Amino acid sequence: MVAWLSLGALALTIVWTIWQLVNGVFARAIPVHVPIADDGVFFEDGLKQVPSSIFTEAEVTVVGAPWSVRVPLAIGVLLSASSALAICVLIFILGRRFASHRPLLPGTATIALVAALLSFAAALLTPLLRGLAAAAATEALGLHNFGFAILMFEFPAGALVTPTLLFLLAAALTIGARLQRDTDGLV
Repeated sequence: MVAWLSLGALALTIVWTIWQLVNGVFARAIPVHVPIADDGVFFEDGLKQVPSSIFTEAEVTVVGAPWSVRVPLAIGVLLSASSALAICVLIFILGRRFASHRPLLPGTATIALVAALLSFAAALLTPLLRGLAAAAATEALGLHNFGFAILMFEFPAGALVTPTLLFLLAAALTIGARLQRDTDGLV
């Protein structure tokens, strides 16, 4: 049931991505460089801090965005969607194999490994692609002349939890399949 709901959400994501790609609607938070006056001195842990500037975000919606903005966003969304699809397929196959009391059939570990690799690629590349799209939008709109940062992106460490767990699951399934193959016919 969860896999079917996930597939439905995946289909909606793909339709939404195609709509954004065709219509060129781009709504993202773009980093803004804000200089701080010299009197912006504060103390943190007993040390004098004098920041020269900070970065904050401005929410910008662009209609008719150039293709240099649309393509990285679409690739990022499709990469995340393919990761979600691989995880859905893995959940579906694991559910069926556990229901038939044969979870260690060959191929289960391979599916888990593919899901882990896609999830890892999505976790690393999607923020980069969003940053490139935001940079292209900033450049295309001429916002860099007003203090908007050209390129800024973050890699969320929490996004690496899912691929790590999937790699561990793939390793456990591989070891289990090997043990099952080695012990077949011993009893």
